[in-house]
Amino acid sequence: MRLIDPDDAWTGWSALARLFDVQYAEFLFQGYALPIRPDAGLRWAEEMRQLDRSTRFFRVAVDEREEIIGFAEASVARAPAWKGGDMVGRLRHIWVAPEKRRGEVGAGLMAAAMEWLNQHAAMMSHEVIASNAAANRFWEGQDMTLQNRIYERVFVGAS
Repeated sequence: MRLIDPDDAWTGWSALARLFDVQYAEFLFQGYALPIRPDAGLRWAEEMRQLDRSTRFFRVAVDEREEIIGFAEASVARAPAWKGGDMVGRLRHIWVAPEKRRGEVGAGLMAAAMEWLNQHAAMMSHEVIASNAAANRFWEGQDMTLQNRIYERVFVGAS
């Protein structure tokens, strides 16, 4: 397994878009209520292709056959002055192919993301779907503290 920082010429963007859709199918199965567009994976992959590397982190894990087996995305933004004005990080996505879980892939992606966030932010957060027991167990073992619960409502017809 190795981590890559794909550039515009990378040939794996379409495969990555499909894996993003697989990730969200898992989220929906676990009870995530926010609907996404049918072309969400393609749009997300294009966003990753063009992201600003000064405020965004993105890595793809590939196996010995150069097949994508995971990815991680993080970002930083300045908190409002009334919250101290520090740079705050957010681990937006970390996903590993089901057959590669409980191994070095997630640990490698996590280490790379945390190293980047540690260099760019004063603190970081990550949202986990409440019903995703495996992910919640993972994050509880990552020297992080549960701070908030997020309640959401989807409004039908709103865009």
